[in-house]
Amino acid sequence: MAMVGSRRRFAWFAVALALSLDALSAAHAQTRDVAGAKDFPGIGRFAGSVITGYQVKDFDAVRLQAAAFKDDKPADARRLEGRVTRIAYRTRPGPSILEVSRNFETQLAKAGFETLLACDTDACGAIPFTEAIDALPADYRTALVLHDVEGVSRPEIADALGVETEVVKARVHRARLFVRHRLSEYFERQA
Repeated sequence: MAMVGSRRRFAWFAVALALSLDALSAAHAQTRDVAGAKDFPGIGRFAGSVITGYQVKDFDAVRLQAAAFKDDKPADARRLEGRVTRIAYRTRPGPSILEVSRNFETQLAKAGFETLLACDTDACGAIPFTEAIDALPADYRTALVLHDVEGVSRPEIADALGVETEVVKARVHRARLFVRHRLSEYFERQA
């Protein structure tokens, strides 16, 4: 989802929230926010979630898709610059990414943001990528989304999550293998 106006530099915020949400089993649940973390001003969190990663940069760039795919390719990929806030949340077990996304979409609309893109699987590339991401273990999903979707470096992810860079590298690699396997199963069923 993207927003217009002076808030554009915060546009990818909702995307990062929606994609970085992790459901954990009760045995591994983090009970407190990481040190120094806070919700985005004027936008609350999904009920029962905690902040597992937090980073603010006064000036940075992010990539954002602002239109549905055309001929299986992004039709309007944008690079936005400005103040960037990255927040990774973990939710309690149960809610789907769609439920959490709708929660943030509603809050952002109430705060005056305008949606440039909201699409389902077909309009966003016709591949059930979200379902493959949903099926990842929480730690792998967080590393993959931060690295491959948001473009955060491995050292930055390691710092935000409190793990070694090699751990992030391994999680991203294993997550890619898992997603590749899930998507290959999808394509085999389509053939």
